[in-house]
Parts: sequence; structure tokens; C-alpha cells
Amino acid sequence: MARYRKVFTCMYADEKYRRLSPPQPCGQALWWHMIAGEQTGPIPGLFRIGESAFAEQLGWPLKQFRESFRELFREGLAKADWKARLVWVPNAIKYNRPENPNIVTGWADAWSELPECALKSEAWQHLMALLEQFGERFAERFRLCCPNGMPNQEQEQEQEQEQEKDGTTAKTPPAVANAASRFTPPSVEEVSAYCLARKNSIDPAHFVDYYAARGWKFSRGLAMKDWRRAVNTWERNAITAGSNGQPSQDDEDDPADSFGFVGDEKWMKKHRKPTNSKKPSKMPAAATPSAKPPPDEPADTSIPF
Repeated sequence: MARYRKVFTCMYADEKYRRLSPPQPCGQALWWHMIAGEQTGPIPGLFRIGESAFAEQLGWPLKQFRESFRELFREGLAKADWKARLVWVPNAIKYNRPENPNIVTGWADAWSELPECALKSEAWQHLMALLEQFGERFAERFRLCCPNGMPNQEQEQEQEQEQEKDGTTAKTPPAVANAASRFTPPSVEEVSAYCLARKNSIDPAHFVDYYAARGWKFSRGLAMKDWRRAVNTWERNAITAGSNGQPSQDDEDDPADSFGFVGDEKWMKKHRKPTNSKKPSKMPAAATPSAKPPPDEPADTSIPF
């Protein structure tokens, strides 16, 4: 007998289902909804929702929802960062494990939309450990398509110490230094796997060659932070312009219109180059005939015959 059951989440929108008596606030009902609720996504046990929205979705008062969630948290069954609106059920992947590595590849879009926070980084470590048990191909796909964007505390401390030794802390904005130190240029295979997951028409080899020749920097010298977002920009350009996705000079000159740059908004405003727009020069007014002769020329007082 099979140990797993598939749940069609669209049943929550069925009219007959909604006419049934709703579950009362309790830990077990919330646990079931955590595993197979309508707020779940393709990544097992990891989804974005706030506690007020979650309580409203269940039709529970917020106070009773919090009491039920504390039961799950006390048993180690669920965690949440309500400020970032991220919820994680650590054991959910055990009840809904991916059937093959292609399923993990399909997590890419959902993962990129989850807010960056410590809980997401913790979930990444946990999922990676479990996927390694499922097989190396599962772990490889997860590593390529769902990168862990937040370094741990030890890495941040090492980066700060290196910057102090090199004297880069005072010269480079912190956001730029930290992000640049974390960036690793991708291989053609990594870009190819990501493009395959997004089903776009970008040429991975051309993408890598284009930025490798520029030191993985944009045209203004801004270091790339996330090559996946740069791929997304190429993908958007290919759709709108019908080209191979390569950004034009103008696209890269304006970091606000492209993805993957390093630096916060204040730093960008400070270092943004002025545009080459010039005010049109005023044309000199056309000379009008003077009613009086110039002062150095005598007036013609002769009388015509």
C-alpha cells in the first residue's frame, strides 16, 4: 500500500467544500493546513504568508491562531518569521518528497520570490542536507536553482576582518563590499541549467563570454551581485526586443533599469553619472533693419534729383 497521498489544493475553492463546517482552532488542524493548505507552493513546507492573513484564511480569530501556532512551534513542527512573512515546516519534505531532480529545478521561481531572511537560510541548509540523502543530482539542482543568498555569521565576520586589514571598509560602501565578496562567476553548465529551468532562449555560452570579458561588471564598472537576475534581464530583453537578450549600452548604463548590480539606492544616486542631455542652444535673433543709421556712418541727407 502506498504511504503517500496527493492533495489537490483547488478543493478549498469548491463550493460544496466551503459549505461544510470549518475546523475549530487547534494544533492538529493547523498542522494539516501547514502541510497541504491552499497557501502552500511547490517547495514543500516553505511558503510566504503573514499571521493575520493565515488566520483570516482559516477563519480563526488571530489570538486563537497564535495559540495553535505556539503548539506547533513548541513541538518543533513549524517556524515563522512573521516580520518577513515566511513560514517553514521542516518535516514537510518528508511527506511530500520530490519524485525526481526536475521537480527541484521547478522550484527556482518560487525560491526567488521568498523573502531573504535568517529563516530562509536555515531552511536552505535543512533542505540541502535532506536532498543530499535523496541523491547527488537532487542536491546539485537545488544548489544551482535555489541559491542561499544569505551568508552565515562566521562568513560575515571573516569578510569584515579582511576588509579592515585591507583598508577597504572606508573606501567601499559595506553593501558593495559584502555583495562583491560573495559573488562567484558561474560556469556555462550552471547558466544552462538555470535557463533550462526558466525555459528561456538565452545562449548560456554567450552570456558567460559576454560578462567574463568585462570582468563580470556592468558597463559603468558596477560589480555583478547575482548572475541569475542578470539572466532574467536578458530574458526580459529577448521578449520585448526579440533579440538574443544581450543588454544595450543604455540598458546597462542605468542600473535602476537592470538587475544584479551591487550597492544600495543611496550609493547609486551618489555615483550615478549625469545623462548627456544638453539644453538646445538658443539661435541668435535675426537682425532687424535699424531705423537709424549706425553712429559711425553719417546719415544720407542728399536730395534725389
